[in-house]
Amino acid sequence: MEMYTHLEPVTEEKLTRIEKKLKIVIPNSYRLFLLQYYGGQPKENNFYKELDTGGIYDFEIDSFLGFSSNLSFDLAHTYGIMLGQIPEQLLPIADDGTGNKICIGITGEYLGKVYIWWLDKANSEYEKPDFENIEKLANSFNEFQTYLR
Repeated sequence: MEMYTHLEPVTEEKLTRIEKKLKIVIPNSYRLFLLQYYGGQPKENNFYKELDTGGIYDFEIDSFLGFSSNLSFDLAHTYGIMLGQIPEQLLPIADDGTGNKICIGITGEYLGKVYIWWLDKANSEYEKPDFENIEKLANSFNEFQTYLR
């Protein structure tokens, strides 16, 4: 994947530290992506997928999260502010620039699968996060990347 912009370089040590701090495990496919590309703005940033139901997903990826002093692009910071808004089974990994978050499953049946969290369908701040405003985009991060154009 080619990137217009890159975030700070990522090392195994940084990933291990962030996993301990957040008490999560970053799925291997996203871990390898971060080690190679660091996160940032992809050149092929349009996600386009035709659905069996006849609909389509068509939106842009503004940036993939990683390590950054600009907190808008920082994985740990974004995870912290999204706690209580997205289910604990998901880790936000990208943003579409309009508030929707691309997430990857980090536990159980969701592990490694990629989802979109729709801001305009989000629960109120008084409700426990659920999957009502979340849709699966791909069965893996590698599959997700195949839909970027």
